[in-house]
Amino acid sequence: MHKINIQKWHFQLKAVRKTVCLFMIVFITQISYSQELSLTKSDTTNILDLAQRAYILRYSDSDSSIIYAKQGIKLSLKTYYLKGYLLNMNSLSTAYYAKGEFDFSEKLCKKTQLIAKNSNFEIIEAMSLNNLANIYLVRDDKTAALNYYLDALKIFEKHNYEDGKKKSLLNIGLIYISLKLHQNAKDYLLKSISLLNPEKDIDLVASFLFNFAVILRDEGNLAKSKELFILSLKYYRKAKSNLGLALVMSNLGELEIDLKNSEQGIPHIINALYYANKSDNIWVIARSHLALGSYYYKSNNDQNKAIFHLSKAYQLAKKNNSFSYIFKSSDLLSEIYFKKKQTKEAYKFLREAMDYKDSIWKSEEKITVQNLQIRNDFEKNQEKLSLTEKDNKKNKLIRNIFIGGSFLLIILLFSLYFLYNKVLIQKKELQVVNATKDKLFSIISHELRSPFHILRGYLWMISNKAISQEQFQAASGALSKEVDNIFLALENLLNWAKAQMNGIIVKPVTLNAKELIEDILKIYTELANEKSIQLINNIPDNLFFTCDRHHADLIIRNTLNNALKFTDVDGKIVVYYENVPEFIEIIISDNGKGIAKEKIKELFSIEKHFSEQGTKGEKGTGLGLLLCKEFIEKNNGKIKIESDLNMGTKVSLSFPK
Repeated sequence: MHKINIQKWHFQLKAVRKTVCLFMIVFITQISYSQELSLTKSDTTNILDLAQRAYILRYSDSDSSIIYAKQGIKLSLKTYYLKGYLLNMNSLSTAYYAKGEFDFSEKLCKKTQLIAKNSNFEIIEAMSLNNLANIYLVRDDKTAALNYYLDALKIFEKHNYEDGKKKSLLNIGLIYISLKLHQNAKDYLLKSISLLNPEKDIDLVASFLFNFAVILRDEGNLAKSKELFILSLKYYRKAKSNLGLALVMSNLGELEIDLKNSEQGIPHIINALYYANKSDNIWVIARSHLALGSYYYKSNNDQNKAIFHLSKAYQLAKKNNSFSYIFKSSDLLSEIYFKKKQTKEAYKFLREAMDYKDSIWKSEEKITVQNLQIRNDFEKNQEKLSLTEKDNKKNKLIRNIFIGGSFLLIILLFSLYFLYNKVLIQKKELQVVNATKDKLFSIISHELRSPFHILRGYLWMISNKAISQEQFQAASGALSKEVDNIFLALENLLNWAKAQMNGIIVKPVTLNAKELIEDILKIYTELANEKSIQLINNIPDNLFFTCDRHHADLIIRNTLNNALKFTDVDGKIVVYYENVPEFIEIIISDNGKGIAKEKIKELFSIEKHFSEQGTKGEKGTGLGLLLCKEFIEKNNGKIKIESDLNMGTKVSLSFPK
């Protein structure tokens, strides 16, 4: 009885406490409103001016921005001016965002948004939602970011607040860019540009140009992308945005390096670092150091400069908890220290890279899910639109039955028949998708778990000093093979999953066949030596074909890996070519164990695909040839396999001239 009474009393107390809290919010709001009425015009002008100045200076001089906003907050609290307090809090949160201090910026945003919502300052609430979305976008939580942007856009449209609408439309476009949904991104960016004034909205025009340049770069239109990056630089200079200048110069520098113009690219990245330091934004500073470190290591072979910049990038990324930058910098540092034979440092950064690789995989998986969710939402909207159209047709049919009757009824029956067939086709497509999904999960479950367990065992023994240095040296070769096998398997799995979910984006370029194949053969030289297999490259010097660079590498690498896997000790693999109409046919021929003729067709079926062990027990997922077929056909090429058991295999890869 006493227990029941105590519980009742406890719930009553909670109810009273909630009521008191709500009353206090309403009371404070009313007091603030009444106090605002008693403020002089100079007081309100001064407070609002501080908020405006703080907001304008957020990117060009974030320290001054913080000082102005704090002054505005102090004066607002002193005079009980709630609107002024919220606007200055909003400016303060954007200033800390500009500095890259995202955690503190998020706290300020949430506090501002909650008070604005409870006080019916809807425009300021929407501003806070926009700021929160910016933070979540940097953290790669695109679903949360998109939801915040859309919520903000609804409020801005409700109040017809032009400035807010422009920013929200630009930001939503940015989300779609990050998800590689370029057409959706273009739609939102073009909606935003129709509202922009080139004379007044200088920073927003700069942002529009920058975002469109990123889309063009991703689509492979590098020349046009470069033009827009340069144009956005002019606008960011007018806007005096150090952060904007740093972002554009960093992207422009990386673009020039991709175009093999490093003498122009490196000065851009050095300038990006200068403006990033001026903006005091940790994230962009880290990006610039990472780009320089990567260049000095990969292109310039200057290990000391590379270590300096990569270490800076690593430290800043750790401070800001940026998973991708931590992984990239630690991965490169581990490679450099291995080359310098500083194994302690090398293993330290290797372990760090492996830890953060898991986080990136999860993030990429989340992005894929977000991508699919957005596509599903779009399809649902289309379905609703389709249903509405059908309802309209149905109403027209009822009205016209009395006039035309039988003729329209026949049309309706035919429509239903075609709709039924369409549903059946979609059902079959869904069954194929489900079969693909089941097969992918089967591969992950059965064929990747075993090597991961072996790898975990090795790492545990190393970290717990359960094996001696001599034992580790003896085991390191096997460990390296396990890592290589897992890496290739996961890379193939990820490429296959992305191809199925997002489609394959092709950026065709002209490639030198001999140079490409020599680069790939170097990767497999050690593996070939272990099995005493001869690798012979009979491709002539001046042979060119057209294909996406990444896809060509993936196709030839997987084909060559299979040849090595199924060729016995003292075997031979020959790479040569044949000139056929419209194609360059690169042939990889081996004298290995071969494939039974009835199994060749099954090599290219996700539902029937199989995986066999190599001549020395090498394992695989069976996805390599599936990927080769998928990617070469997307590049307007062909793949053909000829083989007999114990007679070797010949794989012909036909690329457009």
